[in-house]
Amino acid sequence: TDVREFIVHLIEGAGGPTPLPKLSFNAKLLLTGSTLKRILGDISTVSDHITIETTKDKAIFFGKSDAGTASITLEKHSTELLELDVKEDSKATYSIDYLQKITKSAGSASETIIFEYSSKMPLRLEFKLGEQGGRIHFYLAPRVE
Repeated sequence: TDVREFIVHLIEGAGGPTPLPKLSFNAKLLLTGSTLKRILGDISTVSDHITIETTKDKAIFFGKSDAGTASITLEKHSTELLELDVKEDSKATYSIDYLQKITKSAGSASETIIFEYSSKMPLRLEFKLGEQGGRIHFYLAPRVE
């Protein structure tokens, strides 16, 4: 098989290479791009932030504001939650605006999206590109109260 590798340089250097964060995650979810788009659209009608809470049996996405609350629960064996692996119950909140921008830019090329996170830790999104094994990782900092 062919191995293709690309290195894309920044237009303006930031003073040196930035290493990838060394993080361990307690929860991993695999969703389709259409499921994620629907979840973000539903939660964004009432909130600017989305909270993800996972247990061994389910993943809950919710948001709240003065306008109201919205919640979507995906059970472990549902057709929309393709994989759920939880080492420890986790809960964290992230900006919907950033998630929508990330998924819009990378999600159209990916059928599935892997979420990895831990309580009050950054979220790592992985988009698989094409059949050649390419992938893009995005890291998103959690919302701090």
